[in-house]
Amino acid sequence: MDEADSTPLTTLSRTLEAASDETWAAQLADELLALSSIYDEESITLLPLSHSVTPVQASHTGASRLSTPSASGSANKDLQLALARSWTPGAILRLSFKTQLEPSASSLTSEPLDLLTAVTLPERYPASEHPPQLQLLNRFVGGHPVDHIVFGKVLRCFLHDSKVLVEKGRAAGLEWKQGESILFEALEWVKESLSEWYDAKEQELQMRTVHMDAEREAKVFVKQQETLKANRHVTEFGHESSDTSQRSHQDLEALAKKLKLISAEPITDRKSTFIGHCCHLTDPAQVPLIIEHLLSDKRIARAAHPKIHAWTCSGPNGVMQRDCDDDGETTAGGRLAHLLQILNVENVLVVVTRWFGGIHLGPNRFKHINRAARDALEAGGFVADGTSTNV
Repeated sequence: MDEADSTPLTTLSRTLEAASDETWAAQLADELLALSSIYDEESITLLPLSHSVTPVQASHTGASRLSTPSASGSANKDLQLALARSWTPGAILRLSFKTQLEPSASSLTSEPLDLLTAVTLPERYPASEHPPQLQLLNRFVGGHPVDHIVFGKVLRCFLHDSKVLVEKGRAAGLEWKQGESILFEALEWVKESLSEWYDAKEQELQMRTVHMDAEREAKVFVKQQETLKANRHVTEFGHESSDTSQRSHQDLEALAKKLKLISAEPITDRKSTFIGHCCHLTDPAQVPLIIEHLLSDKRIARAAHPKIHAWTCSGPNGVMQRDCDDDGETTAGGRLAHLLQILNVENVLVVVTRWFGGIHLGPNRFKHINRAARDALEAGGFVADGTSTNV
């Protein structure tokens, strides 16, 4: 073979052939040839002995990066060839193998996941007295960080006595028998172990997702029940109403007056108009009622974004509650909530109505929304006029 066409494995093979009088050398040559056929020669990489190999990052899609050696392309090939040429028969040899883990049908991903396993072959393997040493190089498998349990399990693959292996079988590790080629079996054992670990992690993730969804649905249900309760019984009015539509305009107006609902002066920019409204709150259940009162004004109801709002109020149990609504203007409600937080305002509802004039304002619209809210809070006496001008 032309020297220019040499690969790291063919170079190793020639070196082993030169030591063909040694049985172990012929065995190792045959084993490496078989592994290159099974896993693809490019999946087998030589590792230097003089540098410790640290775990590598594996992305959520399964791709992996090897941190040692760090070279790539032709430079990496040159480094691999140099390592192969400098190796002497019978010396310790370090290799890394890239294999692929196929997720189970219940997994959240169907893409194969890369596994990188470093294998340190002792002197004169497989005739050596000591077994190979395995090390998992992945920091992540899919989206799951590799924990110390599975990392340690791979390290201890051959470090079990016969009693443990009899009791726990292949799940615990593999039995080392001097003179036997065992790399393929070891790499497949790593895949099996990581497959069981990965499936367990996926099940945990799915259970957490189900639990979070259940909590979210429970919160929505509680909020719906609170709104329904507020719709059916409004203590401020002194009477019961089985439907919101049955409340009189006078009832809502009376509540707005009681809570001192005020509207600030309009802000106009390129035909778009912004008006801030705010009022005091004594109960979170008053929020939908005040919003309803504002929307009873047909001009407000016809606005592009009539009820961008945020509020904060101490609930019946004394816990401060907060919420906001973008009303179709992405992040606008959150900005109002942040405004209330930095102004240290509590027990208040602030609403901004925006009428769109046909010209896009870009980021300036958020400045006007915040300014309209600030003007309303100043008009309502919640903050001092001119305070925190950077808001």
